[in-house]
Amino acid sequence: MMNAKEFFRNNMGENLDALMNMDPSCLGLSQAIYPGAREYEKAPLSMSCAMELADRIKPGDVVLLLCGFVLRNHNMAEMDGFTGALAMARALVTGLGAKPVIITPKESAEAVKNCAYAVELTYVESVE
Repeated sequence: MMNAKEFFRNNMGENLDALMNMDPSCLGLSQAIYPGAREYEKAPLSMSCAMELADRIKPGDVVLLLCGFVLRNHNMAEMDGFTGALAMARALVTGLGAKPVIITPKESAEAVKNCAYAVELTYVESVE
């Protein structure tokens, strides 16, 4: 039997997983992949991942986030990955005290720079 904290975590994970598995494009990819991953993990994937990150990442740890693949037919970077990377970076800073580094192609750099300030993150061109 679950205690109150475990019950809350499980329900939050279930809700997050349901949200992340919405399929507005109707391609069916998440419906094909999610059941097997869920069976393997025996818990909501979002909460399992969050708990694993919380166990491994310590204050001051550098965490690399890669995003922004280039759509070759359009010679433009995709526009949704960097927003997720910025949200993850903000969560890593505020929740775990980590130092996230977002690595992105030059086609996404300006968008990442502009949006980093919106989530109160510092943008630098290079970490060298």
